[in-house]
Amino acid sequence: MMDFSKAEPTLFVCTTCGIAWENGRRIGRSNGEKLLDRLRSNAETSPLKDRLSVCPVECMDACDRGCTVSLSASGKYTYLFGDLNADDSALDSLSASVLEFVDRYCESPQGLLRWSERPKLLKKRIIAKIPPVADNR
Repeated sequence: MMDFSKAEPTLFVCTTCGIAWENGRRIGRSNGEKLLDRLRSNAETSPLKDRLSVCPVECMDACDRGCTVSLSASGKYTYLFGDLNADDSALDSLSASVLEFVDRYCESPQGLLRWSERPKLLKKRIIAKIPPVADNR
C-alpha cells in the first residue's frame, strides 16, 4: 500500500475572484491574483517550500463564494474553500491560515482534517470536501 502522506499537494487559487470590471474590461489585479502572489511568497519561506505547488486557475465556478482555493493530492481528500477575504489588509492572516491547513493536510495520511483541526479562519469557509478517487483496477 502506498504512503500517500508524502504525496505532493497542489494548492489551486482562482485568479478571477475579486476582479473589478468597468465597461466590460478588467481593471487592475484581482484579489485572487493578490492571494496567489502572497501564498507563493510565503510558501517559499515555509517548510512546505519543496513539497507544495501553488497554481493559478482561471476560474473555479464558485463566483458567489470568492475568493476560492482548492487543495488536492493523489490519494487524499480534496478541499474547496471560499468566502476568503483577500483584500490587502487580510492577505497575511489568510495566507498563514491556508499554509497552516496545507501543513496539517500533508501530515494526514488521507488528507482528512476534522473541523477542530482546521485553522479558525477556514473552519466556516469550506465549500466541499471530496473523497479521493478509489483505485479499483
